[in-house]
Amino acid sequence: SCRSPHLWKSHLEPKKSKSAKAGLQFPVGRIYRLLKRGNYADRIGTGTAIYLAAVLEYLSAEILELAGNAARENKKTRILPRHIQLAVRNDDENLCVKMQSLNWSFPGPS
Repeated sequence: SCRSPHLWKSHLEPKKSKSAKAGLQFPVGRIYRLLKRGNYADRIGTGTAIYLAAVLEYLSAEILELAGNAARENKKTRILPRHIQLAVRNDDENLCVKMQSLNWSFPGPS
């Protein structure tokens, strides 16, 4: 029986999401579900969803920052699709080129 107060505490606290545990804004649980349903592999580790969510969040933040700069240059307070297009085209850091040139190596049988 649950007589000691320390056992009650776990029932009172709300459950922490996988995204909150990882310190991310992107939905780790949803990405994990989609990876499992997508038949990309027989087994999907939970670390895979966290890593993918972190990469997607980073790329989104970078593009939104550049798009925000483009909107500010055009004296707008909202980011429009045109600002995103300008941000990707005029990217000085060449994020797209960097992503293509990364050495994507995966463990396991090739």
